[in-house]
Amino acid sequence: MSSTKKSVCPVCSLPIELCVCKAVSQEESKIRVKTDKRKWGRLVTLLEFTGLANVNLNDVARKLKTKAACGGTVDGNVIELQGDHTFNVRNWLKEMGFEDGNIQVTRTVHTGTRR
Repeated sequence: MSSTKKSVCPVCSLPIELCVCKAVSQEESKIRVKTDKRKWGRLVTLLEFTGLANVNLNDVARKLKTKAACGGTVDGNVIELQGDHTFNVRNWLKEMGFEDGNIQVTRTVHTGTRR
């Protein structure tokens, strides 16, 4: 009698090979993308994730930083990317499997004055 122990997902109770939790959580998550002006007038792109279940933000941030060729960090449910990447981030997130309707991009015009 051979006992082959298969791993089962604790969330959906399916075998790990058939688990759909990651795809479902990507479809249900809402993503707000906006820019913020930081010290010395530098722009930062903020991606705020809500409704996450099993999405590893560190992996998403690593892939986005590679595509954008920039630095960044994860702070709670927010990914910060250095620079203004609001024009490209929607396509990058769609390539990663996130739904286009769940991505809200707000483009803010920042003036060049420094105070």
